[in-house]
Amino acid sequence: MAESGPNPAELHQIFEAAVQASDHRLCRPWSFILIPPELAAAFADVLASAYMRRCQETGVPVSLQRCARESAKAFRAPVFLVVACRPLLDVPVPAHETVAAVPAATQNLLLAATALGFRSKWVTGPSCDGSGSQAGTGSRREGQHRRLRPPGNGA
Repeated sequence: MAESGPNPAELHQIFEAAVQASDHRLCRPWSFILIPPELAAAFADVLASAYMRRCQETGVPVSLQRCARESAKAFRAPVFLVVACRPLLDVPVPAHETVAAVPAATQNLLLAATALGFRSKWVTGPSCDGSGSQAGTGSRREGQHRRLRPPGNGA
């Protein structure tokens, strides 16, 4: 397995594989957001802020230890890819079909990363959903995020 993150040519291959996913009427309802190593600290702040926002929204007290664990996630891999999804409402395709194209693109992305020798992990759940993670990744789309790691040395 590779010990560092993908280089630009490998990232291009990974993204090319992703966009070959089945996509009814070629709506391409996905966005891929690259978080390179030099932005890990900023991404750590995004993850911590999203955790604190979730706590505030649910009335759960903020745990400083948990906040630190959320921040630390940004340093587990040499690069993160965030996949954002938004059902397109202005096309003659049912929303569930446009949403279904995103996991297909994500699977292609993961398979390409693995084929190139990178470990990858599909992460979902509270740290990936919600306005905190969307705002922090620069996504202007409403919808669900799926944080992906095609890492080399990350766990």
